[in-house]
This record gives sequence, C-alpha cells and structure tokens, in this order.
Amino acid sequence: MTGAPVTGIGLADFLLGYPQQAQLTNLAIVDARLKMFSGFFQDDWKVTPKFTMNLGIRYDFATWPYEGLNRLTNLDPTTGLKFTPANSRFGKSLVRPDKNNFAPRLGLVYQLTSKTVVRAGYGRFFMLFERAGSEDQLALNLPYLVNNVVTAANSNSTANNIRLQTGFNLSLDPKPGQCHHQFGFAQSS
Repeated sequence: MTGAPVTGIGLADFLLGYPQQAQLTNLAIVDARLKMFSGFFQDDWKVTPKFTMNLGIRYDFATWPYEGLNRLTNLDPTTGLKFTPANSRFGKSLVRPDKNNFAPRLGLVYQLTSKTVVRAGYGRFFMLFERAGSEDQLALNLPYLVNNVVTAANSNSTANNIRLQTGFNLSLDPKPGQCHHQFGFAQSS
C-alpha cells in the first residue's frame, strides 16, 4: 500500500503495526532413515623376523537418507522437473547411491631394536553420512515444508499489505503466486 505511515524505525513500525517483513512456516517433522553396510578383510604378513605388513581392504555402502512416510521431493536440474519416491528412478531416497567405496588399508611394523618398534599406517575412509545443516534433507522441500516470506516492496509500504489490526494474510498453501520459495536439491557425483 503506497503512502503507508511507515516511520523507518523498526521498533516504532512494529509497535504501530506496520510490518516490513512477514514469515509463515509450517511445522515439518522428518522421519529420516538410512541403511549402512560395511565389511573388511585383512591379513598380517611377516616379511622378515623384524618386518611385518598388515594388508586389508574395507567396503562401505550407505543409502541416501529416505523418509519413513516417503515425504521427499527432489529437483532434476537438467529438466527443471520435480520428482518424488513414486516416480524416482533412484528409489525412495531420490538420489543415486555411491557403490564404489572400496578403501585400502596398509600397516607397516619394523623392529629397530629389542626395545624400539616403528609403525606406519595408511587407510582411506569414506564419509557415508554428511549431515551439515538441512541442505541434504529432501523432506524439507515443498509441499512438505512451506516457508512463505514476504518483504515490503519499498519503505512506504508494508509486507504483503499486512496490518496487525486486519490480521496475518499469508497462507501455507504452496501454490505459485501464493509464496516465494526456492527448491533445494541434492545430487551425487
């Protein structure tokens, strides 16, 4: 609404009922699940009486997180289309899992003297569950999580023409035009 009596002072505008920004978000509870499988083989080889090698290999597999009630949405960045567990070519987690996590292990032990032993080792490890923030939580996408945020177009108007005396006019309906949102997506390389 042009010409609204906005003071430009945040606290004063709040007390007078002229919001510059408004946000409405639903409560989204996620039932995230995943499966992890690992196995390894190793053997000690005594090369000489003073030198021993430990050789091994480990395999790790983990599904991407999936949601207990299949409430996931992902975006195909090449087509711009969204997909869910019902139409995903990758199963109910919506992301192709990494199946080549073979990790070699090598241990070396050398006895310098009867009281001194030198040890060295090498191993490759895989981070199977990367959980930093909510970027990889596909259940926190529309329509399961709605986050409507509106901001005043300029300093002479209120957010979405909201007045505290007339009520909050944002909706949790995720239809286009009703909210401003950005679809997050995850993809594996």
